[in-house]
Amino acid sequence: MSKRELRNRTKNLAGNQPETSNACSHPSTDPRQNPMPILTNLGFPAPVLVIRTEGPEGGLFAFPIH
Repeated sequence: MSKRELRNRTKNLAGNQPETSNACSHPSTDPRQNPMPILTNLGFPAPVLVIRTEGPEGGLFAFPIH
């Protein structure tokens, strides 16, 4: 078993999503390292309500708060 497979298996046992790419993530932009990601680069007005959903159809949804 490769180190990557072992790491993914360990993450699955811990309840986390397995890695899907070889790309290195900067800690400030990696959602696993930063639970409150900065959305200004995505063009959302501030403040926003952010809802994160899990699963195959999951995603990150942001709604402006007026």
